[in-house]
Amino acid sequence: ALYAAMTEDNSTMLNNLETYYKKLDLNNIEYTDKNGIVLARGHLPEKSNDSKLDFPFTKKMLNSREKSWDYETGKRGVTLKFGVPIFVEKEFAGFIGYGYYINDDFMELMKETLKTDLIFIIKKDTKIAGSTLKGIKTQDIINNYITSGLEGRETREYQRKIGDITYSCLY
Repeated sequence: ALYAAMTEDNSTMLNNLETYYKKLDLNNIEYTDKNGIVLARGHLPEKSNDSKLDFPFTKKMLNSREKSWDYETGKRGVTLKFGVPIFVEKEFAGFIGYGYYINDDFMELMKETLKTDLIFIIKKDTKIAGSTLKGIKTQDIINNYITSGLEGRETREYQRKIGDITYSCLY
């Protein structure tokens, strides 16, 4: 990271990011320096040296300098983002950010792992980003299962029935 920032030679870092991008089946992975400039991308190796300071997750990582996660809505939909800070001799040098698009395919993969049906709802836009349950409409979920369960509650988890099946709702 430090070598790439000092010499503008990102080839080693780029090779590493491309390897992890393929090996972990990521949708994106990039190294962003401490000034918010992306020095290398594993998913778009030809694109670099652009600022990501307008992105909330970048701001969060540059301010906290700690491992973090969040989701972000971008041009390609919703991405579940993870960030790991990079320190060189105890000095913050930037972070590696990577993520997965939250869509039906991702939710099916998670279902295989967790052995349960899942729906990912974007809080800001209140819409379904991905689901393993087919035929469920966003408005039905909001009206019948989410809003009615959250009104006046401070708890973050509760149960709701959809048909004959009881589901845990995490908020």
